[in-house]
Amino acid sequence: MRILHVSKYYYPYIGGVENVCKYIVEHSSGHEVEVICFNDGRRNSTDEVDGIKVHRIGALVTIAQQALSLTYFSVLRRVIRRFRPDVIHFHWANPYPGLFLLLLIPKRTELVIHWHMDIINQRRIYPFIKPIETLLLKRAAMVLVTSPQYEEGSQPLQPFKAKVRVVPNGIDDNLLKKPSPQAIEAVIEKHGGKKIVFFVGRHIFYKGLPYLIEAEKHTKSDCVFVIAGDGPLTKQLVESCHSDRVVFVGHLSSEMLTCYFYAASVFAFPSITKNEAFGMALAEAMYCYTPAVTFTIPGSGVNWVNLNGETGIEVPNGDGVAFAEAIDRLLSDQQLAHRYAEEAHRRVAANFTMGQMMAAMDKCYQELDERCITPETAAKFLYLVRYAIARKEPPPIIGEQEWMAMFLLAKKQGIVGLVFDAVSRVGAGANIPRQLKMDWLFRTNRIKQRNMLLSKRSVELTRMFRADGFDCCILKGQGNALMYPDPYLRSSGDIDLQVRGGRERVVEYVKQRFPHTKTAYQHVDYPVFEKVAVEVHYLPVYMNNPVYNRRLQKWFDNHVDDMYGREVQLPDGIGAVCVPSLTFNLVFQMAHLMHHFFDEGIGLRHMIDYYFLLKKVKEEQLDISWLPAELDRLGLRKFAGAVMYVMYEVLGLDDGCLIVPVDDIRGVTLWSEIRNGGNFGKFADLSHYSLGRKNLAKYWRTLHLIRQYPAEALCEPLFRTWHFFWRWRNS
Repeated sequence: MRILHVSKYYYPYIGGVENVCKYIVEHSSGHEVEVICFNDGRRNSTDEVDGIKVHRIGALVTIAQQALSLTYFSVLRRVIRRFRPDVIHFHWANPYPGLFLLLLIPKRTELVIHWHMDIINQRRIYPFIKPIETLLLKRAAMVLVTSPQYEEGSQPLQPFKAKVRVVPNGIDDNLLKKPSPQAIEAVIEKHGGKKIVFFVGRHIFYKGLPYLIEAEKHTKSDCVFVIAGDGPLTKQLVESCHSDRVVFVGHLSSEMLTCYFYAASVFAFPSITKNEAFGMALAEAMYCYTPAVTFTIPGSGVNWVNLNGETGIEVPNGDGVAFAEAIDRLLSDQQLAHRYAEEAHRRVAANFTMGQMMAAMDKCYQELDERCITPETAAKFLYLVRYAIARKEPPPIIGEQEWMAMFLLAKKQGIVGLVFDAVSRVGAGANIPRQLKMDWLFRTNRIKQRNMLLSKRSVELTRMFRADGFDCCILKGQGNALMYPDPYLRSSGDIDLQVRGGRERVVEYVKQRFPHTKTAYQHVDYPVFEKVAVEVHYLPVYMNNPVYNRRLQKWFDNHVDDMYGREVQLPDGIGAVCVPSLTFNLVFQMAHLMHHFFDEGIGLRHMIDYYFLLKKVKEEQLDISWLPAELDRLGLRKFAGAVMYVMYEVLGLDDGCLIVPVDDIRGVTLWSEIRNGGNFGKFADLSHYSLGRKNLAKYWRTLHLIRQYPAEALCEPLFRTWHFFWRWRNS
C-alpha cells in the first residue's frame, strides 16, 4: 500500500508523537511511505530521512501549541495528487491539517487516525475544533489508541468505538541494554551511595513534579531524589525546593539515562492528567527492572502499563503523602521490590516493545488491505499454499498488484517462509515488486534463523532436564518441523517441553530457579533464555469438558512411553531431542487443535502441521484402524471431521490420508474461523477489544458453537471461570 503519514513534526524534531511516527514509518516494510508535517521554520522544503521522503510545510505562527500555515492546503493537495495514497495515517491531536484532509482526501483513500491524546488544555478553542474532530472520526476507517483505558476514557471516541484498535506504544529495547556493574555503581556513588528515587521527563504541568517534591518531604527512608530533564517549570521547581535530598541533573545522554534506570531503586512517575496517555519513560524504567510508583489517572494508559500490586504501586491522584508511603514501602521491602521489578521487566518485554507495537500496527494495515482482497485473489492464495505443501500443481499466474495480498495472507496465517520458498522455486514471483520481495526474503531468513536458535535451545533444555533426572520431550515445534520439506521454513513460536514428574514436582523444580514465574493449569513458564520463551508442561493439553478431559489425561498416562520414547536428530547436527510418536501425535495434536479452536485461536499453520503429520503416517503405513473409535470416546470425533474438511477441501490432501469422514457443516465453521482469525486468532474481530469486552465476546462466540459441539461449548465458560480462580489461588 501507499501510506501518507500526516504528523505535526518529524525527525530531527524530537517528541513522543514524532518518535512513534518515525518508528512506524521506518518499519512499514512492504509499503511505500511518505510524510507531510510542519517545518520548524517558515519555509517549505522536501528532504529524505533514511530513504523516506518528508514534505515540511513552513509555519507562519503557532497559537495554543498549533502551528498554522498559509500554504498547507496547496502542498497537501499536490502531495495527495502525486502520491495517490491508499491510506492516510493522521497523527492526532493536530486539528489544523485535519480541516484540509476533510476537503482533500479522495473517496478511495482510507483514513487512519492515530489518537495519541484528547485535546484537554485548549478548552477555550475546543468548541471550534470539535466539529472538525467529529467529521474526521466519522470519515475514519480506523482509530488507533495507545491503551484500552484511553479508549474507554476518551469522550470523543465513545460513539466510534467500533472503529477503535489498540496499538500500544513501544520502547526501543536495543537502547536499554544493561550497562556494566561499574557504570551503575558509579551513578550510585555519585549520590553518596544512597538509594535513588528517579524521575525523567519534561518539566511541565501534567508531569506532576510539585507532588513529587511534596512526597520527598514525607519520605522517611534514607534516599536521594534525582530529577532529570528540563522544561518551562524547571526554574520554578528549583527555587521552590529547599531539600538537599533533591538533585536536579538536567538533560542526560542516552547512555547515562540507561545507567540511572538500572541504578534507581524506585522510578517515580507523578503525572496527574490524561495528557500522559501512555508513559514511555515509565515503560523504559520498568524494562530496566525498576519498580514504579504512579498516581491513578482515570482514562490514561499509565495504570495499564504499571499494574498496581504486580509491577509497582498506584496511589490516589495528587496524594503526596500516599506517594511517599509507597516509595518507603519499596525501599524497605527488598523482596517486594525485587518481585515487582521482575514482573515489570517481563510485562514491558512482552507487551510494550517496538516489535509489539509494529506487530499491532501491521495487523491494522493488514485489516485495511484485506478489505480490498477479492475472492479470486484469495483463491489464488490457496492454490499457492497447495503448491507450497504438496509441490504438485504449479501455482496460478499472479498479477503484480496481487502480490501484496499474497504476502499479507501468508503473514496472517503464519506461513510466510513456506509460501515464499514455493514462489522462489518455480519463479512465479518474477513480477513481485522489488521492495516487497526483499522484505519477504528478509522475513523468510529470519524464520530460518529463529528455527536454528530454537533447535539449539531445545537440545540444551533436553540435556538440562535429563541431567536433573527428568524424562522430557518437545511437543509440536521442532518435531513437527522435521516433517516439512524444509524444517527451517516452519514459523516457530516458543518451546513447549513436556516433563515427566507431575505438576507439584515440576513446579517446585522450576520455582527453585525462578520463584516468581507464572503457573497455569497445564504448564509453568521457564524464563531460562533471553529471546526464547519456554513453557514446561506437566499436561500436554486439556479439554474444557471435565469428563472428556479426565479420559484424555488417562489416555496420555496409558501411552506415556509413546510420549517420551522417540528420539530424533535435528538438522545440521545440532543434536537429538525426544518427540512423541506419530500415533500419539494424532490424538494429542487433534486435542491441541480443538483447544486452539475454543480458547486461543486457530490458523492455517496449525492445520498444515496436521497435514504433514497425516502424510507421514500414511508414508510409514501405520495401522490406525483404532483411531476413529478412540477419538469418539475422547470427544474429538466431531471436531476431527471438521479438520478433515480443511485437509481435503482446502489443502487438497488425498482422501486416503483422512482418518475420519469429512464433516462439511462443522468444516465450514472451522474454515471460517481460520480464514478470519489467522494464526492464533490474532486477526479475529475481537482481538482489539479490552479484556472485559474480549471475555464477553468469547462467551457470545461459544454460545454459537453449542449446536455443533455441545459438550465442549457448554463447559468452556465454566472452565475459564474456574481456571481464573485456580491461577489466582496458585499464583
